[in-house]
Amino acid sequence: MCGEIHPLYVHGYPHRRYRDPAGGENVCVRVVSVICPKARSEGNQYTLRLLPDFLIPRCVIRLDRVMEAVAQDPSGTNIEKTCRLLGCVDERTARSHLQRMDLAIETAVVYLAERRAMTPELGELPETTPDEVSLTRLQALYRSEVEAAQRAGDTIAVITLRHILQAALWKLGNKKPSAFAFAGPRPP
Repeated sequence: MCGEIHPLYVHGYPHRRYRDPAGGENVCVRVVSVICPKARSEGNQYTLRLLPDFLIPRCVIRLDRVMEAVAQDPSGTNIEKTCRLLGCVDERTARSHLQRMDLAIETAVVYLAERRAMTPELGELPETTPDEVSLTRLQALYRSEVEAAQRAGDTIAVITLRHILQAALWKLGNKKPSAFAFAGPRPP
């Protein structure tokens, strides 16, 4: 958070909830929260929660289930099946998550395509067509990125596809409408 390398300081182990699609209940899990004293002294963001790769930032719906729903029904026509898969009751919730995932996938596709275009010596971009499903294009680009990292001799593990989507969903999450109702009167 401060841009420097220093020891990791654990801030706490807060609870985080996610929806169990089988029962429809929220399940509690602990995540790690880290703190950066230097960023805090500078007045910048100084805490960070490290989420497991199956969680969506600021959401109870599971990322792996949304990816599975997109893979099974790319057009999003079978909303009832998507609701069962995600563990939600309202069709609007399922549609909202499918739309957010489509935006996140497109963001991740652009990110990976730009990364691969910057290193043409490590191989060409995979052949994709515009009529392909966006998740298929993303998976092909990700495989290409992993293969390029192997050709480059990188011994550090490549970031997972779910982590890339988590980052894209985090950025998109700030544009999500809020359900907060203001106590004061609204202007006409």
